[in-house]
Amino acid sequence: MSFNVDDKILAKVKEHLIGVCALNLQADEVDSDASIINKYGADSLDFLDLLFRLEEEFSIEIERGAIIKDAQGDLKEDEFLKDGFFTDKGLNRIKQVMVEIPDDKFPMRLKANDVTSLFTPKTFARIVSEQLSVQPRGNA
Repeated sequence: MSFNVDDKILAKVKEHLIGVCALNLQADEVDSDASIINKYGADSLDFLDLLFRLEEEFSIEIERGAIIKDAQGDLKEDEFLKDGFFTDKGLNRIKQVMVEIPDDKFPMRLKANDVTSLFTPKTFARIVSEQLSVQPRGNA
């Protein structure tokens, strides 16, 4: 599946990521497809800080846990997760929601708690784009 990213949103995500993770990089040096956790050492507090900065920057609200919630949709809990891991159906749903992540980046077995390890700058750009498309903008 392909995902077209808004370059202006992605640039802002990268700028804020640099600030959150105290990276000694320019925005154009940040890999849009790299795992924020694995490549840039972000942790859960960094994610929250990045979310807050993006909410402020774009005057939006980003629901925490929305990716899991959206992916589960109408699947019953035991159809979606088993022993903390996504079922095959659950993993397919996660892949459908996280269209910016290539299939080969998903492990065969994925723990629900490990979804954030897949997040890239493009993930945050997609989330912001989606929110901008459903939330009314301020007096812009």
